Amino acid sequence: MDRDTRHGGPTVRTLDGRGRAWRLAVAAAGLVALLAGSAWGADDHFPFGPFRMYATATKTTGVVATPFLIGVDETGREFEVYGREIGLRPAELEGQYPRFREDPSLLGALAAAWNEANPERAPLVELRLMRRRREIVDSRVVGRSESEVAVWRR
Repeated sequence: MDRDTRHGGPTVRTLDGRGRAWRLAVAAAGLVALLAGSAWGADDHFPFGPFRMYATATKTTGVVATPFLIGVDETGREFEVYGREIGLRPAELEGQYPRFREDPSLLGALAAAWNEANPERAPLVELRLMRRRREIVDSRVVGRSESEVAVWRR
């Protein structure tokens, strides 16, 4: 850090005209990109486009569907297997519904991952990918249902 020998404090440097013009041009370009992205952008343009998942209100009436897993261990006990236990998020499960329906043996890899992560527990002999649906009217749940998407059995 430069020191001003007369006053003992740091030397203050000011920008010349070119430096100010350069900073102003960069700031203006960023502002134009932000405004254009907000008006015509999509999620892929983030941070210059809106991230619509957080920029729009949720409908108060509709259906909310979420995936979940049910495991059955070798003792016959049924329990919910949470995605975080096998390194998956619900969206990753939901996005693969067609693949799991077509080839339920793919769930075997998830069962193996759970068994490896939980060596102290009885191993899974069955894993069911399920879909939970909640019907909502005016922000209140008025109906619930569950359906099976795919099943793997050892």
